[in-house]
Amino acid sequence: MNNAPPSRIVLGVSRCLLGEQVRYDGAARRDAYIVDILAPHVEFVPICPEVESGMGVPRPPVHLVGDPAQPRMLGVDDLRADFTARMVQFSTSTHLRIARLHGYILKSRSPSCGINDTPIFSADGNVHAHGAGLFTRAIIGCDVNLPLQDERALQAPDVRDQFFEQVFSYRRWHQQVAGAQTLVALREFHVTHKYSVLAHHQDSYRALGQMLAHAMLSPAFTAQYAERFFAALRRPTTRASHANVLQHLLGYFKKTATVAERHRVLELLSSYQQGMIELGRVLQELRCLNARYPNAYLLKQNYLYPEMDEMLLRGNERACS
Repeated sequence: MNNAPPSRIVLGVSRCLLGEQVRYDGAARRDAYIVDILAPHVEFVPICPEVESGMGVPRPPVHLVGDPAQPRMLGVDDLRADFTARMVQFSTSTHLRIARLHGYILKSRSPSCGINDTPIFSADGNVHAHGAGLFTRAIIGCDVNLPLQDERALQAPDVRDQFFEQVFSYRRWHQQVAGAQTLVALREFHVTHKYSVLAHHQDSYRALGQMLAHAMLSPAFTAQYAERFFAALRRPTTRASHANVLQHLLGYFKKTATVAERHRVLELLSSYQQGMIELGRVLQELRCLNARYPNAYLLKQNYLYPEMDEMLLRGNERACS
């Protein structure tokens, strides 16, 4: 079981979300969940690209203008004020700070920090697309696998659950695989995360297994595996996809658990599929079954046995009572 992580999660965060008065008008956008709930459990690396690139507080407001693929950061009141080069230069200089992160919480709709909802204007002043802010584009260019989310999306429990699943998987990847760079380490990582992948995307589950069946370890292969793995975790789960995984897990007790015990899990699974209970209740019952009839393979499954702080941050208590 993965229940003794050696270090705290390290998250990048937009400084305004911590309550710092760094926005263009000197205001803040303090986020109660981030400051009051999350902060005691993680290490934050606060960054405000606009302030730290020298734009100052207060400062003229900026927005993104032009080609959605390569927009420019221009003044709202004066399009001749071009901050693009300044922002790109700053973003490039932060790669060492980004390298130690396990995830990043960014300010929604920001011309520097938005993930996918920043308005992009045409020359005539109309919004003609939405996309990522300039700083966020640099983060993705630095590491496409780094988990990103904005504060608005994190208000939804299912989004928080998925984000922190990605965050902890990303940390385990760097601890277990990126450092070791051995085929044994990669295969062990795959085994422990296979049901997590299956819950997100069945085709990726099959494809990653096929990749490892014919693996020849190289930096290129490891990078390809990582990109496909984290792309799978970014896909949303559904009750149906979780039910598929839960049925797989129950199958391991076909020859050990009693008919009544298996029926109990199936009843809970039906209630889960109907939206009457949450996923954690079914997982709890499966963990209790595994406590009675220990299966060494299941003990490795992070889907069933997340790290203790992962359970806490995902907000899904799965302990066996």
